[in-house]
Amino acid sequence: MEPSLCLDCSTPVYPESKRCQSCALHYRYRMGLGPSRLRASLVRQMTSVEAAWVGAMLEGEGSIALPYGSNRIGIVTIYNTEVETIATCLRLVGDGGVQFRRPRPSPKYDSKKPQWMWVLSGQLPIRDFLRQVVPYLTGKRDRAEGVLQNEL
Repeated sequence: MEPSLCLDCSTPVYPESKRCQSCALHYRYRMGLGPSRLRASLVRQMTSVEAAWVGAMLEGEGSIALPYGSNRIGIVTIYNTEVETIATCLRLVGDGGVQFRRPRPSPKYDSKKPQWMWVLSGQLPIRDFLRQVVPYLTGKRDRAEGVLQNEL
């Protein structure tokens, strides 16, 4: 039996494979099938009051990072020094993760409080989230609508 060769780089691969592991990963990202894009959305259907509250938090304390590069994965974040506020975001939205950042000494900022961050990534979760909060955004509405129009 003759060994199979990778379709992209011609390195030997297992007979049942078409690409080596490295080329298969790059191929999946080129085709828009990276792991974050395939993840199912756990974003819950919020009431109008909940969506308005989370939208206000996003407007004042958050950011919407546009997708870039070949894998086109965006990210939505909300920062705050109160863990209860970030926990409420997580509870209301039902998806995302929470990260902790220690205070960093800086001559520009005199912050001694730790910072908490709620993070939402992935095509489906971001789409489901932004569709609910866009009506309550003002300054970040154009960016959110742009992300929704491009469908990440």
